[in-house]
Amino acid sequence: MPDIRINKLRNRLTVFFHRQVPSHVPAFVQKLEAACQALVPGFICLAVIPIDGFGRQGDRDFFIHTTDLISAYGARKMVCVRAAGRVRRGHLVPIPVSLQSRMPVKQAADLKEAENRMRE
Repeated sequence: MPDIRINKLRNRLTVFFHRQVPSHVPAFVQKLEAACQALVPGFICLAVIPIDGFGRQGDRDFFIHTTDLISAYGARKMVCVRAAGRVRRGHLVPIPVSLQSRMPVKQAADLKEAENRMRE
């Protein structure tokens, strides 16, 4: 199950994505909803995605649904970064984003760039 962390001081949600396991989805949704409710609307989400991106369709769908849920709880934007740290410029894995998403989703090559994009 993805790891979820919140920072109330920064009004930030961080989600560490892993391969999705269907049996973990209900517990994940409960934990995600509680985390979002603990933050003030307008929070920013940092999504840490696997180094190889989302290879399986189920993982892409899970990411899209999670993004939509986070947006529905009032996130202002999401910044995605790869789990293994720095990735060479131009080699970012495309991140599947629902066209219906109500918030901007940005990519970053490393955590430093992600921090800068969260401030934009």
